Amino acid sequence: MCSSDHTMGITRLNVYAGLAGFYLLRDEWENSLNLPSGEYEVPLAIQDRSFYSDGSLYYPSNPYPAEQGGGILPEMFGDFILVNGAAWPFLDVEPRKYRLRLLNGSDSRFYELFLPGVDFYQIGSDGGLLNSPVLTNRIPIGPGERIDVIVDFSAVPGQNLILRNNARSPHPYGETPNPRTTGQIMAFKVATTLSEPDTSVLPTNLRPSPLAALGNSSKTRQLILSEGEDEYGRVKPMLGTVADGPLEFMEEITENPGMNAIEEWEIYNTTPDAHPVHLHLVHFQVINTQKFNVKKFIPGNPGSIQLLGQPRKPSAVDAGLKDTFVILPGEVARVKALFDKEGLYVWHCHILSHEDYDMMRPFYVGEMPELIAELGKKVKSEGLLDENRGLEVEILTSLKVAPNPFKESTQINFSFKEDAVVILRIYDFLGRAVAAPFSGAVKANQNYEVQIDRKGLPGSTYICKLITSDGRSYEKLILAN
Repeated sequence: MCSSDHTMGITRLNVYAGLAGFYLLRDEWENSLNLPSGEYEVPLAIQDRSFYSDGSLYYPSNPYPAEQGGGILPEMFGDFILVNGAAWPFLDVEPRKYRLRLLNGSDSRFYELFLPGVDFYQIGSDGGLLNSPVLTNRIPIGPGERIDVIVDFSAVPGQNLILRNNARSPHPYGETPNPRTTGQIMAFKVATTLSEPDTSVLPTNLRPSPLAALGNSSKTRQLILSEGEDEYGRVKPMLGTVADGPLEFMEEITENPGMNAIEEWEIYNTTPDAHPVHLHLVHFQVINTQKFNVKKFIPGNPGSIQLLGQPRKPSAVDAGLKDTFVILPGEVARVKALFDKEGLYVWHCHILSHEDYDMMRPFYVGEMPELIAELGKKVKSEGLLDENRGLEVEILTSLKVAPNPFKESTQINFSFKEDAVVILRIYDFLGRAVAAPFSGAVKANQNYEVQIDRKGLPGSTYICKLITSDGRSYEKLILAN
């Protein structure tokens, strides 16, 4: 799994500054497979950066002046490649099998990784292990994707190998990487001897049983990836639906799967760029991809879709569970997902500069609260997207939880500087709503107290979320002894 700060509008800056990483989840079955482990399992977070001459981070500015919006770049590409925070590092390895856990943590850069003379065995992706290993000599990986591979260095003792990249930027029709800089990732220095015998294995079967296909979908949704311009002429990538066209983030929610519903999403890429599309707290299966006639497509007119050729099944490395999938220009990707976690989530492009402006949309799983359902209508009818009614203005005065951690009960206190309508919900760490102790109107500058009892709450770690009717959300972590 990967994790980063996710504040819309500044995610790219927070990640660039270092607020990102990933962690590994295992179960007993995986531990029983005898894959390379310990010092022979190496996480590698790949990111591109630029620097000033004194070594401090450099982030390019937009050529537009502040009075014309400034600040937003269509994409961002650095000229140094960092792995786990070090520029073009090397790793001493033995002539044996290693398990490499790869994460593309870059803002916009795609990678196509290869080790000249050495093959990879891909064993997993975003959602866990594949059915069986896939032999490949190339690893394409988009921003936000995770790839799990086995590399066997036993055939190349004493050699120095450079992990290389030849993905174009922007992908897939941009510039070829410089083979001396962005075309290199890191080096592996292979020793000539083993410190101990290699007893790890590469299993023929990676899962206790083959991954079962999801059942029939209850609904098919047609969605779009689009690219236009804002009022200053800056590129503005957006999401939307085939029927409605591009939609702002704060417009009415159009995707509301029922709890435990299986849905098929058809996502049409009408832009000239590839986009790694990510759904929060959902694992999906890729059904197929297919070309369509972008020039003939008219947003808002489903009848203008003109499919080309035949659907193509996903490659073997994309046949597992995914939460991020790269959709190429002029293609529709059909994915199927089980929505089994109730709550308000987002789906977005994982190019950070895109999700920040404005390629992100909310979706709600389960019965949508009336306040959330009415949000988009309120935004549009009251002009809350207008320049002078920006939703970035904070209206929360305080949100406190005490005692925290708690044993039997805890008290949540909150107040606002303006009148508001709010919902207070408690979620467990699986994203399930486990309590909704308060909803209604609150008065400005008045303190509200809500008691939460431990009885009946599953687990020991929760998120307290305070949601206002105009879409703002405030969270606190709650722990129970």
